[in-house]
Amino acid sequence: MDKKTKGWLIILAIIIAAIIVIAIIVNLNGGALFSPGVGSGSIANSCRDTDGGINRLVRGTVSGYSGGNRYAYTDFCLTNQSASLKEYYCMNTSWTSTSINCWAYNGTCLNGTCSR
Repeated sequence: MDKKTKGWLIILAIIIAAIIVIAIIVNLNGGALFSPGVGSGSIANSCRDTDGGINRLVRGTVSGYSGGNRYAYTDFCLTNQSASLKEYYCMNTSWTSTSINCWAYNGTCLNGTCSR
């Protein structure tokens, strides 16, 4: 076997070894070449509230990711000039909501806030 043939066999062996290593990595990562993370399909749950939590005087929006899906919910009145405000807020990395009776604060619900 001449030197040129030996050189090509070595290159071929390196390529085959690289393919085997990549196949092992893909198998260990559940079918992904790189470990899943932000930007590769796996997004951590998150929550942000523009009015800082339960705040009946400011119309806010909670937004973030839940189960890899983006969401956004804005505080609103069940009907304008009614008693009930639907207030969204964060609990750690999840959103939740509560109803606030604006009449208990001598006001009405208007444009997503309790107003006087």
